[in-house]
Amino acid sequence: MDRITFHILDENIRRRAEIARAVLDSGFHAEPYSELSEIIAHPPRDGIVLIPRDESTPNTSDIAKVLADSGIWLPFVIASENPGVRDIVDGVRAGAIDYLELPVMPVALQGAADRTRSKEGRLTEMRRRQHDARRRVDNLTDREKTVLAAISDGRSNKSIAKEFDLSPRTVETHRRNMMSKLNVSHIHEAIRLAIEVEKDIYSSPSREDVPKDP
Repeated sequence: MDRITFHILDENIRRRAEIARAVLDSGFHAEPYSELSEIIAHPPRDGIVLIPRDESTPNTSDIAKVLADSGIWLPFVIASENPGVRDIVDGVRAGAIDYLELPVMPVALQGAADRTRSKEGRLTEMRRRQHDARRRVDNLTDREKTVLAAISDGRSNKSIAKEFDLSPRTVETHRRNMMSKLNVSHIHEAIRLAIEVEKDIYSSPSREDVPKDP
């Protein structure tokens, strides 16, 4: 079986070298990149992108979006020192297949490699769907996102109007505009996109979050 390549995307020279050494010692290939522009200029065709994070690193979802916009759909893993629950949740929501702790250990690298081998095609397709859904939802106005969030929670137009002090006609207008921008013809398709995105827009919004009618 071919050895999997870990594409290490890290501006920190010392940390990048340490991770590359751990990858090689674990029996895998290591390909280091010092910045996003380098991996975009030479996009890999297979393997796993490994992204170490610290306080100076861009947000995980931002990195994932740049990679996807550049046509790099490879599975990716995040790594950081002492990751908290919120870090892990954010990484998974951004599409990471795993969240490793630094320094990376052979067993963790092997686990990521095994998951990639068994699910690579499905993981790639999942990232494509999530990116497409996120791109479409990001085109909505805040109020349209609010309506989508409420519908995804199973609310009717009438209950949405009552909950957020909007007229039923206003809710229907936002719903119609939202579906047009999402390019869907049935509400279940809009809900599927909201679920694919897996971010805060489809959690229950508070009354304070809802834009007021002019």
